Amino acid sequence: MANNSKLGSYNGESKDGWGAHGYGTMKYSGGGEYNGDWKDGEKHGKGKMKYDNGDEYDGDWKDGKRDGQGKFIGTSGYTYEGHYENGEKVKGKEKWPKGTMYDGEFKKGKRNGNGIYKFTDGKKYEGNFKNGLLHGKGKMTDLKGNVSEGNWKDNKKRDYFVLTDASGNKYKQIYDEGTLTLSKRFVTLESIDLIDGNPSKRLRVGGETAVGVLVLGRRDIECSICMENFSTDTSTIDEQVKNLLPVLGSCNCTSVYCRGCVLKQPKVKVADGEEWVKCPGCGENSFRPSDLKNDLRLIDYLNRYVPVAKDGSN
Repeated sequence: MANNSKLGSYNGESKDGWGAHGYGTMKYSGGGEYNGDWKDGEKHGKGKMKYDNGDEYDGDWKDGKRDGQGKFIGTSGYTYEGHYENGEKVKGKEKWPKGTMYDGEFKKGKRNGNGIYKFTDGKKYEGNFKNGLLHGKGKMTDLKGNVSEGNWKDNKKRDYFVLTDASGNKYKQIYDEGTLTLSKRFVTLESIDLIDGNPSKRLRVGGETAVGVLVLGRRDIECSICMENFSTDTSTIDEQVKNLLPVLGSCNCTSVYCRGCVLKQPKVKVADGEEWVKCPGCGENSFRPSDLKNDLRLIDYLNRYVPVAKDGSN
């Protein structure tokens, strides 16, 4: 059936002699052209649309809208390949001419949900998006292999981040609306091994390894939760004071917490009947309050081991 209308010229199958239905080609008066399946006068099924500006879409249609799997190619070099619903992108991969790429979820045409975004400078972000912006929990990796993990809001880092450099060193970082305000290196289990006879190698129930250390001197390291410094007055040490001193707790996840924050966590009983305290970071049964140590060697060693990062940048 050939038919001319205000829309343009249609050549193809029809239903009862009226309206495009089946397979056919519509050449639009504005210059665009569609080749594919129709249903009751609407694009429906498989088809390829070339728009008057040169853009193309090849894929599934439903009731005149992109719906299902398809690929869009723009004259600017932009492409999208993935799933559509009711004319809008839902989940797929976008690419731009300069190498930028996004692979993930969409809502109302914008990046929303979980996805991976590669920048033109080589950085890669993996995490959550909202209205096209980095928003929520995510991880940024640069070309040098430095990894920064934490929470984002409107493309800006906020609050608590963990930076792992290419050598494996970890830094606690605090951001205020994208501005770095603090950066300090974590104490690791390996560093405590050097001054405490391999306590992290000591087998725990269930195979976990951990250590709790009572710090008896002034420290410039901070608790990862309350941000209080590990600083105490050692001039009047007695049993009552010892109970108030901060605990340097280093779990397998390499996070550091003070005594107060550790002991606020849930306690659980393990097979041997002992009470353990869950790590605030990873949730493992990592601390035994009855197994804390007093080790003055820790003070001098950590003062040398835990410098403030020079610039705190990636």
